Amino acid sequence: MTREEFKQHFISALSELGIEHPEDTLFVVEPYIEPDKPRQTFDEIMRLQVLPKARKMTFDQVINVLTMWEGYFPCRIDISRQEDDIVLKTYLRMRKVQKKDNNDIFPFKVVSDHTLIKTENI
Repeated sequence: MTREEFKQHFISALSELGIEHPEDTLFVVEPYIEPDKPRQTFDEIMRLQVLPKARKMTFDQVINVLTMWEGYFPCRIDISRQEDDIVLKTYLRMRKVQKKDNNDIFPFKVVSDHTLIKTENI
């Protein structure tokens, strides 16, 4: 998956939330570490250098941060609308991504508030 394909999948996921102009939207991007998985080097790089804590980002900043390594992206990015914010909770685990997985826009998963993954203190 190229950076452009990743961007198009992101736009498609946002359209499911009714966001028509993502370039005019600010996003809250939060890191998430899977509790049952051992950390790896990429996880630590993402956590320490790229996304050590929740940050507000523009659309372009989100694309640039999450596509640092061409062809490698976070395993899963949960997208939800929480009050006035669009929240992206991203797994820090990186892998080479396929285009689709279980008919979801992969790695993006649009979730409702009650299924949103819980953020741990990192």
